[in-house]
Amino acid sequence: MSKKAKKSLARKLAAYSLAGGAVALASQAVPAAADVITYDNGGAGWYDATSDWEQDILSFKMDGTVVVNDTDIGPLPDGLAKDADTFTFQERNFYWWGTEQKDATCLNIGENVGYVAGYGDVWNVGRLGGGYVVGDALEDGRVWSDRAVTDTGGLGGWNFYFAGEWAFGGSGYVGLYADDEAGRHYGWADVTMTAYFAIELHEFGFSDQVDTPVEAGGGEYVPIPEPTALGLLALGAVGLAARRRKRA
Repeated sequence: MSKKAKKSLARKLAAYSLAGGAVALASQAVPAAADVITYDNGGAGWYDATSDWEQDILSFKMDGTVVVNDTDIGPLPDGLAKDADTFTFQERNFYWWGTEQKDATCLNIGENVGYVAGYGDVWNVGRLGGGYVVGDALEDGRVWSDRAVTDTGGLGGWNFYFAGEWAFGGSGYVGLYADDEAGRHYGWADVTMTAYFAIELHEFGFSDQVDTPVEAGGGEYVPIPEPTALGLLALGAVGLAARRRKRA
């Protein structure tokens, strides 16, 4: 093959490889971002100002429904705490790990919802940092807790002062999921618990797409795609062609 023909072939191979690489890289393009629908009560959030034990504090749902108990009575007036798709913060006596029942602030969950638990402990409600990825697979040894395990997880109180992640007050995110007819939606709640175990719900949100991980306090989690073998091959071919042209 003549020198001129070799140059022509090298250019063609580089062009084909570049086109193939473009196709490979395009196949890794990030899909359209999901929306995380959030609710924050106009920036004011929701706060429990009640003081009696053995009562519901507030309930919320994925669709943005929030009901606050401001009457110092037991269950919430409209019974939301018993709905299958409801999360309910409660003040109650919590029986935990064989100890006597003691006052605690808890998260009660319906049959179609769940929360990210503590480090391998399904009875603790995990306290997550901003950006923690809430999805099917959880990091840091955390697990999902739902009605298959328990209907109530503890946040704060005497039992959880020594073993929980919220102790006497503090802010953080609670990782959540809610199931509907379409499938499982992941979400989070921005919460502050005071030293007296009152709860302030600043904001909460869920993905509008099923099976889509989200970042606590943010939107959809989008992992950075790794280059495919075809893409790397294309880049290598382009580099080789350039080297041959330089030698020529």
